[in-house]
Amino acid sequence: MLERANRLRGKELFQRLFSHGKRFFIGNMAGFSLSTKDDTLVIGVTFKQKAFRTAALRHRYKRRTLVWVRNHLAEFPRGRIVAIHFQQPFKLPLADQIDQSLVKFLENLKKI
Repeated sequence: MLERANRLRGKELFQRLFSHGKRFFIGNMAGFSLSTKDDTLVIGVTFKQKAFRTAALRHRYKRRTLVWVRNHLAEFPRGRIVAIHFQQPFKLPLADQIDQSLVKFLENLKKI
């Protein structure tokens, strides 16, 4: 898990991020980013519900993603609200696919 200060929680923040934030797409993932006035970094993980029907699959993706984010947290730009949205499940092997996509995600996030 991420530290409490870095977790994206609350319906209002998600709605503001999805309606006013910038978005970009990387394969089976989409990224949303919204700048904030302070120096905080808040990250959330979301899923397309119809593509990820079982909770076990969603939890596996979320655990793997949050471990990667926690290991690379220092590389993320500060002052942002960020959401990682999975649109389709990856083909196996899951670990390699997620890691490669998240590296591309971080590169695109730095460009915004």
